[in-house]
Amino acid sequence: MKIDPQIKKPQAFVLCPTRELAVQVAEEIRKLAKYMSDIKVLPVYGGQEIVRQIKSLKTGVQIIVGTPGRVMDHMRRKTVKFDNINMVILDEADEMLDMGFREDMETILTETPQDRQTVMFSATMPKAIMDIARNFQKDARVIKVVRKELTVSNIEQFYYEVRPKNKTEVLCRLIDIYNPRLSVVFCNTKRQVDELISELKGRGYFADGIHGDMKQQQRDRVMDDFRSGNVDILIATDVAARGIDVDDVDCDILELKKKSNQLVVLDVQLLSWLARLEAYLNNFLFDYRNKVNHLILNHRILIRWHQCDHMQVHLVYNDGNHS
Repeated sequence: MKIDPQIKKPQAFVLCPTRELAVQVAEEIRKLAKYMSDIKVLPVYGGQEIVRQIKSLKTGVQIIVGTPGRVMDHMRRKTVKFDNINMVILDEADEMLDMGFREDMETILTETPQDRQTVMFSATMPKAIMDIARNFQKDARVIKVVRKELTVSNIEQFYYEVRPKNKTEVLCRLIDIYNPRLSVVFCNTKRQVDELISELKGRGYFADGIHGDMKQQQRDRVMDDFRSGNVDILIATDVAARGIDVDDVDCDILELKKKSNQLVVLDVQLLSWLARLEAYLNNFLFDYRNKVNHLILNHRILIRWHQCDHMQVHLVYNDGNHS
């Protein structure tokens, strides 16, 4: 990335699917540029006053990190100009497509100079990603990062086969047995997040959650409570959880129902990242043995299978054999 600190105009921008991820990426870029005091980085996202962002842009910003919707807002207001943009980065491009941002992504790319460099990071390569690469990149190179193992050695994983009506009860029993200091529960939908928060609070647990329908101020408050320990169970949709950076998470619980195998693998990668400080972490997987078998056979992940209704325990090895 070539940034001229003497030019007080945007020269690069990063598109991210969520507000939390945009803030995290901006912070990491600031760390990389900490000895380059003349380079300014600004995250722009919905939920924050746009007037404040406009004032910051007027002071001279070289790198913008934002969500597609808010970047489009600035384009309509003509508060962001792309004349000097020489690099565009699409972070988690497949997630932005799944969230319905394809039209915004293509509009933004169309408005940038054609001699820019375009970089896309994507965990999967669906046809829509290849279409964008074909239309907006020149002589694109595909770089694949292949890892033999998706998890680190200090993650112990369990798969529980549970009837839907018993999930909350099993979840509470697991929390009571293992007593994690901090835990994260992933749900498929915003409604499930709200329902589970209500159920856990009704049982006396200190739980709260985040999802895309919440205002940024509410999400920030929940995350502050979780980091400080006032909330010890965080419930989130997997999309809203992207960009969360919290140390010392002891336990993560994933809901596999209605998820593709690719999304399951993404969640396991997220858990590996959360364990980077070598905190012991238990990963409890709910539902659907076929998806778990996919992880075992195709990605060499060791998972222990518990069939809760009959209290039978099966150890599942990398070769898929049960004992």
